[in-house]
Parts: sequence; C-alpha cells; structure tokens
Amino acid sequence: MSNSKKIAAVIGYLTIGLNLLYNLLFTPFILRTLGQSEYGVYTLCTSIISNLSLLQFGFGITFIRYYIKYNAEGKRQKAEELNGMFAEIFGIIGVVTTIIGVLLIANIHTVLGSKITPDEYAITSILLKILVFNTVISVIGVPLQALVTAYEQFVFQKLLQFLETFLKVAVLPSLLLLGYKSVAIVTVSAALSVITLVSNGIFVFKKLKVRFRFSNFDFRLFQEMGVFSFFIFLQYIMDMLNWQI
Repeated sequence: MSNSKKIAAVIGYLTIGLNLLYNLLFTPFILRTLGQSEYGVYTLCTSIISNLSLLQFGFGITFIRYYIKYNAEGKRQKAEELNGMFAEIFGIIGVVTTIIGVLLIANIHTVLGSKITPDEYAITSILLKILVFNTVISVIGVPLQALVTAYEQFVFQKLLQFLETFLKVAVLPSLLLLGYKSVAIVTVSAALSVITLVSNGIFVFKKLKVRFRFSNFDFRLFQEMGVFSFFIFLQYIMDMLNWQI
C-alpha cells in the first residue's frame, strides 16, 4: 500500500471515529435542545428528503467505472466526452430533484395532513426548502467527487470529509447553545455541501486539469451504462430497506 493510501486510511478511520462520537453524544444533545416536537419534525423532514437521493440511480459509481476504463485504454477524448455526458445527466437529475422538492413543499399539507401542528408546519416548510437545496447541491457535485475518486486522490477526499465532519461537530453545539434550532442544523449541512462542491471543483479543474466535452452525447453508451447502473440502483433500494427495517 502506498503512503498516500495509508494516510487516506488513517484520515478515514479518524472520520469514522469522529462520526461515531457525533452520533453517540450529539444526538441526545440535539433531542434535549430541540425538544421532542421539533426533533420529530427534523427527523421527519430528513427522512422524506433522503429518498430524493435515489434519483441518482447509481450513475456516480457507473461514471467512475467507465472513466477509469477509458483512461486505462488511453481514450482521452472519450473520457472528456464522458465527463460532459455525466455533467449533463446530473444537471438534469438536479433539475428533476428541484421540481420534485418544490412540488413536495407546495403540497406538504396534503402529504402530512393533520399529523403535525400549524407551528410545526412552519418549521417543516423552512427545513424542506434548505434540505432540497442541500440535496440539489450534492447531486450536482457527484461528477466532481467521482473524478476525485477515479484519479485516486484519496488523501484529498478523506481530508475533505474529515474537515466537513470536524466543522459540523465544532459549530453545531455552539449554535444550539445560543438558541438556534433545527434550521441551524440543516443550514450548516447545506453550507458544508457548498464548500465541498467548490473544493472539489477547484481541485478537479485546477489540480487535476480535467476537461469536459459537451459535443457528443452517446445514447448507445448511455443505454449500456443504464443497465449497469440499474443493478447498483437495486442495491441502494435494498440497503435503504434494510436500514429502515
């Protein structure tokens, strides 16, 4: 194992440990700070919006697979066209995610009915707007994150994940102690998603100097990748069902 992979592995384990402490210690703190009512609204909103991630249909992993394949074969132009194709695909997915999110927010009273109070509806509307924005940002950033993985820049990737987790752990308790509630939690998450997107973008374009070609959308290749992605999508469905059970 190379030194870079060893460093990435160490950073990855540190991130796992930090996330574990966050889940064990911070979750009860959030519950006490928000109260059962607002905490219930917060978890309800995050559960609803998490389903939008299924719209990616496993294309992120498919992108990595085909990009590595073309690079190994020396097909640079094909790889650049693949970059453009997936930028378009995830751009469309981002638009669809936005439309579904807006429709969900507009019809939230129909979806939830009388399950929550009028005051809780006001919080729900704000949370859903921020969470939809966060999801769209994450979707747009998938090709950039996939390129970082394809180039095996694991140290940068793991360090970025660690810093994101560290900032979340460092900032959120202070905000909650100052009286900010669930809106602060989702706002911090959205802000970190934007920082991650910008960081990956700068790294991909400035450091890796990756190019995107939008001149040729290969529909036959898209069909081939769709079959590959379908089975990854099924695995996502099974994982989600297992976690919910």
